[in-house]
Formats: sequence, structure tokens, C-alpha cells
Amino acid sequence: MFYASVYEKDGAIYTQSSRSIGMVGISNTIEEAEKISESACSAVTGKVWHRKDIGTHELLARRIAHMKEIGVL
Repeated sequence: MFYASVYEKDGAIYTQSSRSIGMVGISNTIEEAEKISESACSAVTGKVWHRKDIGTHELLARRIAHMKEIGVL
């Protein structure tokens, strides 16, 4: 877990904006790493929202296709 735009008060962590926390899963495959980070997200409580598509095969395929379209790959 990496904190960005947060603050601590009375032992609790509060977010200040979007992209306040980054969860990183480490594994031999992207799919397994994504599952690990999604599992970590379940430990976060409160009024928070997170993108569930980050690290998924579908999102990566779309991003790769886009990069091929614009000639980067």
C-alpha cells in the first residue's frame, strides 16, 4: 500500500482527493497480482471508491490495442 493524498488524525487515515492510495500486488503473473491488490482493497473501509478494472486482462488488452492504433507499438 502506498499513500498519496492522505492525512492521519487520531490514529485513522483519511483521504483528501482521488488517487489517495495505491495498492500493489506482486506475483509472477499480472492476473494474480491484480487479485492480490483487489484483495487488499477489501481491507479499506469508509466512503471510498476504487477502479476494479486496473490490472485486468481486459483493460490491458484495450490499452495495448490503443497504443498499436496510434503507432507506439
